Amino acid sequence: MFSLFSGKRTKSVPRIPHPSGREPLKREGKLTRRDEAKIYAHGPSFIDFLPWVEYLPEDECLLLDDGVSVGAVFSLSPAQTDGRSAERLEEIRDITEAALQNGPEERSSHQWAVQFYCQDEADLTAEMDLLRGYVSPAAQGSAFTQAWLSETERHLQVINRPEGLFKDEMVTGVSWRGQIRQVRMVVYRYVNSRQRESYPPVIQLRQTCDRLSAALSQAGVVCRRQNGEQIHAWLLRLFNPAPSWIDRQTLYRTAAWRDSRQDTLPVETDFSESLFFTRPRSEAKKGVWWFDNVAHRAVSVENLTKPPEPGLLTAERERGERINALMDMMPPGTVACLTLLVQP
Repeated sequence: MFSLFSGKRTKSVPRIPHPSGREPLKREGKLTRRDEAKIYAHGPSFIDFLPWVEYLPEDECLLLDDGVSVGAVFSLSPAQTDGRSAERLEEIRDITEAALQNGPEERSSHQWAVQFYCQDEADLTAEMDLLRGYVSPAAQGSAFTQAWLSETERHLQVINRPEGLFKDEMVTGVSWRGQIRQVRMVVYRYVNSRQRESYPPVIQLRQTCDRLSAALSQAGVVCRRQNGEQIHAWLLRLFNPAPSWIDRQTLYRTAAWRDSRQDTLPVETDFSESLFFTRPRSEAKKGVWWFDNVAHRAVSVENLTKPPEPGLLTAERERGERINALMDMMPPGTVACLTLLVQP
């Protein structure tokens, strides 16, 4: 009757094993809609912040993320400054300043933006392609030509090592390396969707670029408009500096952009998405972005105390016992960016 206090114990009922050998899962019944939403939650994508949607080969411009605005990229050949006097350098500076002020139209809102990017590129593939194209038709394919091109290509690969070929202790005081200093100009403007424009964005961009290129040519600056392959090659190397899962040149060659005509544009191809093959990561506290495990940081420069002298970044000057340019002393991979907003 009082089995609780007696020594007798009831026999436990043996469990029947499940046919699969595993215990069935039991629902706890505590999952809410909010918990379900957290499972699929993710941070904002880095690519979503990039403005490039598609390259339009017919108009030679990039379509921006609003689906209406466009932009263009130019490669600049700087004016000859070697052996020029200080007065001539100041004259070139004044002509360039006037070109930037008078080229784009001044607007109180939705202004024209002109950006300049200066960087040293160690990829000499384009230079090697120029050498191959320079060979006369009569000499193409000969044993001597192939041997000379192979030896030149091997030489270019040796001199553009990341650590440099040697350190110049006599003149510059920095490592000597085979590289090319490239300067690019980006021109774009976001149109006002609430206001009717007098001309289509493509026409406005073409007129602005023509005026700007003509004005810069007065200072000896040559502007070459870049196509989709050239723009993509520049950005592809910028966001994939050191891929570990594939040879660098193999990636650059196989992932190259191919311009298509307007009636044959590929479906569901985003220009920005085609630039990434590994996920970038960030360290917000340190202000660092990592691309291919290579740290990148943006350093802003504001409030100049006085107007800079001509050639502040790229001109070779005497610095103590050395003669070098400020860009030569920057860390490898440094990109100097200057942004101008044209407004009244």
